[in-house]
Amino acid sequence: MINPPLLYSMLLVASTNLARHGLCNGVKATVYRGQTIRLINEALQDKERAVEDATFAAVAHLAFNQVSIVA
Repeated sequence: MINPPLLYSMLLVASTNLARHGLCNGVKATVYRGQTIRLINEALQDKERAVEDATFAAVAHLAFNQVSIVA
């Protein structure tokens, strides 16, 4: 199974992109953002999960999404 923070971060990026192009509303993106942040925080509390590549990738997706919203 895919890492939950990584899955939700990918859903966040996809839903934000769809909302930007008017193909869905931004509510899903907001829900996915909250879930992503919660799951990343949980992963960071676990010493093993905190250093996994998937956790790093989820943080990178979250950061990329935030930067792309501002730009």
